[in-house]
Amino acid sequence: MRIFPFGKAVIFLLLSQTVFAQHQDILEKPNIWKGPERNPKNQNSPLNAFKNGTIHGHFRYFYSHTDNNGPLSTFFANAFGGGFKYESAPYKNFQYGLGGFYIFNLHSSPMDRVDSLSNKGSRYELELFDITDPHNRHEMDRLEEFYVKYNFGNQSSVKVGRQLINTPFINLQDGRMRPTAIQGIWSEINESESFSVDAGIFNAISPRSTISVYKIGESIGLFPQGFDENGHPNHYHDHVNAQFVALAGLLYHPKKFLQISNWHMLIENVMYSTFVQVDAFTPTRFGNLFGAFQGIYQQAVGKGGSSDPQYRYIPINHTAATFGLRAGLDLDKFQFSLNYNRITDQGRFIMPREWGREPFFTFIPRERNEGAGDVHAYALKITYEPSESWIIAFHSGYFNLPDIDNVRLNKYKMPSYYHINLDVYHEFKGVLEGLDMHLLITSKINAQEKPLTPDLEINRVNIMLYNAVINYHF
Repeated sequence: MRIFPFGKAVIFLLLSQTVFAQHQDILEKPNIWKGPERNPKNQNSPLNAFKNGTIHGHFRYFYSHTDNNGPLSTFFANAFGGGFKYESAPYKNFQYGLGGFYIFNLHSSPMDRVDSLSNKGSRYELELFDITDPHNRHEMDRLEEFYVKYNFGNQSSVKVGRQLINTPFINLQDGRMRPTAIQGIWSEINESESFSVDAGIFNAISPRSTISVYKIGESIGLFPQGFDENGHPNHYHDHVNAQFVALAGLLYHPKKFLQISNWHMLIENVMYSTFVQVDAFTPTRFGNLFGAFQGIYQQAVGKGGSSDPQYRYIPINHTAATFGLRAGLDLDKFQFSLNYNRITDQGRFIMPREWGREPFFTFIPRERNEGAGDVHAYALKITYEPSESWIIAFHSGYFNLPDIDNVRLNKYKMPSYYHINLDVYHEFKGVLEGLDMHLLITSKINAQEKPLTPDLEINRVNIMLYNAVINYHF
């Protein structure tokens, strides 16, 4: 999505606590390739459009290590990959592009190994590769982008084909080797100084941690499915009847220090969700003060994914609501924010994990609250930027979830937990320009008094997770 010049500053101030290192924020336009996607100068022939196109390259190394509690298994992985994207210059306002990426498993724990106490395997390490085939160690490549784009007006376009987008409901969720990609039609209309509109319809998705492209219904349930509201394991994967997703968003900038975002998503025959976020910013003598409000409402449509109750993604009468608050202060090199999110007890907040991460202010990388209701979440986020090339961030939070036996409001039987992240990012300059490195250290601690069985503890709480990532863009 296009952000207007002043809006860029507002968005950065309001969201800088999460916009760095491994994750792009959900309100930013995709920038995985770290370069411009468009050459505005029309060429005089298709051949010149091809010759004057742009090529972007990206190499990525990712080390992940999960240290589970006590006798539970430890997992590690070394992943390396690379890819290229080509986009032509425009000819009569048309452009085309394609990009792909390959991944190698250099040296890792066996991805098909199962812990003897919990009967669970790797979580974070397997997600660097192909979650649908833990035995796959070599042939991991996919065509992520393959599209035709038509440019019109000043900064508007329509793109058809396979592509990357970033929205509150479908987003890059780029904390692994590669992001989520979609297939369909996506338009960006940016002709006004006060608002922009993004909208599209999709018939297929290639989730992160996979190498294939799936029809909409087939893509739901590739990740763990949890339990239904009666406590039985879900089996909706390969049974969800959904042919398309329609998505639309409006960014409205009515005043100098105010911005409103409103998004709507319809998953055919499954559910409808709407999102609104209001961001405000004002300078003070102490620094730049910012605040935000966010709300989401969702309800089932059609058959909830299937006419057979045992294969439904959500119950036919499902509704859920959530709201969040953020307040913070920007002090030049330091940014602080206090964040709160509430999922009400009327139902679980449901969103396909395969498609993106939740847009909550309290989101901290490496865990989610999707699938839960009656949640109170609190997060403190601090970012220190000593120079243009260094970012150091500290995130801490307390996430109060329903009891693990309350499956009506706890789809994955996730206990309440404390979450602490330290993320250090460095971008090289000079002869090493294009190279960046970052380190993420995560701790999640059980905050529920009830003892946990090994299968509810492993890879979830009472763990230390270490990630080291090196990127080279050219």
